[in-house]
Amino acid sequence: MTYEWKRCDVWSVVKIAFLMCGITGFFFGLLYAIFLVIIGSILGMIGGGELEEISGLFSGTFGFFMAFVLSFTYAVVGSIMAAILTWLYNFFARLMGGIRITLEPDETGLIADQRERERPPLPSPPSQSSSL
Repeated sequence: MTYEWKRCDVWSVVKIAFLMCGITGFFFGLLYAIFLVIIGSILGMIGGGELEEISGLFSGTFGFFMAFVLSFTYAVVGSIMAAILTWLYNFFARLMGGIRITLEPDETGLIADQRERERPPLPSPPSQSSSL
């Protein structure tokens, strides 16, 4: 079976992009925070009291605050980019056609068996008896 993906709903893409970019931003923000703590401790050991002002910028509190800032920034910018790209896809799919996808039935039968188990039994048709 060949299907054509002609259109995406922009809002549904933006919701998923916001969540995924927010989680990714938080992950990278935590890595950034750990990196800042390591740099701050290295500067503190190397410079002694001379680099006290600079090493204060690389404290753990600032780093973990940046994790939330990066998370929100990543989510907002990622959602905006996803909305723009989805709109562009819809525009070009209308002009040139969408992405064609060929689907084949599952060979293992797992999905069909699961559907059979989840499907409620069909009601039996009423018996028609002719009584005259």
